[in-house]
Amino acid sequence: RPLAVLLGGAALLGVVALPAASLETGLPGDDSKPVSTTQRRAYDLIADGFGPGYNGPLTVVVQAGDSGDS
Repeated sequence: RPLAVLLGGAALLGVVALPAASLETGLPGDDSKPVSTTQRRAYDLIADGFGPGYNGPLTVVVQAGDSGDS
């Protein structure tokens, strides 16, 4: 009965993996907090004062080439 075991195992694996479909990665920022909190009000004030993108994440890309060290 290898086919039955294979299909049963695949179905069980699919059921176990269902929660991963709604997985949210990353850390929530102050923009996801309710408007009534002081953190959200500060976030909105900074965004209004400095413009869009100021509260955004900082992405740094480094191209590590051959440094010649061996």
